[in-house]
Amino acid sequence: MRDLSAATEITGVQPSNSQHAPNKKWIIFTALIMIGLHFGLRAWGTVSSWFFADDLMFLGVGNSGDGTIGWIFGSHNVHIMPIGRGLAVTPSWFDGYPWWLAATEILVMVVLAAFALLWMLKTIFGYRWGILIPLAVFLFNPLTAPATV
Repeated sequence: MRDLSAATEITGVQPSNSQHAPNKKWIIFTALIMIGLHFGLRAWGTVSSWFFADDLMFLGVGNSGDGTIGWIFGSHNVHIMPIGRGLAVTPSWFDGYPWWLAATEILVMVVLAAFALLWMLKTIFGYRWGILIPLAVFLFNPLTAPATV
């Protein structure tokens, strides 16, 4: 390997093959702050919400005991969503349809999605400041709010 210390000393720029990668801990710290803000906004919107439209249908099916395997894997408005149906029926197992349980499910899935995107961006592009841009678009895009509020 060539000694590039003289070039670095003159230009003040580290060569691309140096041991000095972008400051990984600050990129992770910034991403975690962004995910925390995202969680706070979603929690604020979700906790004060309530069941809506097809949620009530799913709860009714779960409460009536008709939530068979065939129903879970069946079509709903041309969507096959067994995990979604399974999660939607869960609050019907308790008296009074507890919103806190549904809100917890939503918030856990939101955080898992955020960390999955961060992991994907880190895997594809490495630790670069640029990975925070698509992460911010995903986290703070208002188009996802109706799905979780």
